Amino acid sequence: EKSNNISNKIVIPTVAGLNIAEGLSHLNGNKKLYLNLLIKFRDGYSDTVREIKEALKNKDSALAIRLAHTMKSVAGNIGAEDIQKAAAHVEASLIEKTENDKQIRELDNMLSTLIKNLIQADIEINTSTGSDEAKTEIEPELLKEFLKELETFLKRSKPKPAKEILKKINAYKLSDDLNLEFEKLSKFVSKYKFKEAVEVLNKMNKAKVKDN
Repeated sequence: EKSNNISNKIVIPTVAGLNIAEGLSHLNGNKKLYLNLLIKFRDGYSDTVREIKEALKNKDSALAIRLAHTMKSVAGNIGAEDIQKAAAHVEASLIEKTENDKQIRELDNMLSTLIKNLIQADIEINTSTGSDEAKTEIEPELLKEFLKELETFLKRSKPKPAKEILKKINAYKLSDDLNLEFEKLSKFVSKYKFKEAVEVLNKMNKAKVKDN
C-alpha cells in the first residue's frame, strides 16, 4: 500500500514518442515501475540497430530477427508504439528476406529520437534500481528472447555481448529458482566458462517452461 502511495505521487514527464497510458496499462498503473522500464530502455537499447546491422554483416539473420523481435516486445511494454511497429516491419522483412534498408533506417531514426527525448527528460528514480521492489517482473516471452540471444553468444564464446544480455536480464525481477540459476550463469560467463554457462542456460529454459 505504501509503495502504491509513493507511485501515485510520481509525476511522469511527457516524452514525445511514448503513449504513457498504454505503458502504464501493462503495469497496473505502477508509475515507479514504468519509470524504471524507461530508464532500462534508455540505458540498454540504444545500440539495438547497430547490433542488428552487425548481425546482418556477419550473415547471422537469426540473431538479427531475435534482436528486432526483442525491440518490438520491449517497445510495446513502454508504449513506444511507433518503434514497436517499426521493429515489427524490420522483423518481418528479415524473416521474409526482402529489402530491409528502409525499414532499418526508419527504426534507427525513431529509436535515436526517443533515446534523445528520454535523455532530455532526465528521468531518474530515488529508489536503487538494484532492489527487487524497484524491478519489474520479466515477461516469459521476453526472457525467452533474451535467453535465445544469450545462447548464440555463449556458443560463439563472445563474452562482451553475453554480458550485455545478462545486464538486461538482471534489470528485471526473476523467480527465486531462476534467480539462483541466473547467478550461476553470470559467474560462469565472468570466468569465461561458456560450456558450463550453456548448461545452466538450458536449466533456466526448462525451469521457465515448468513455470509456464
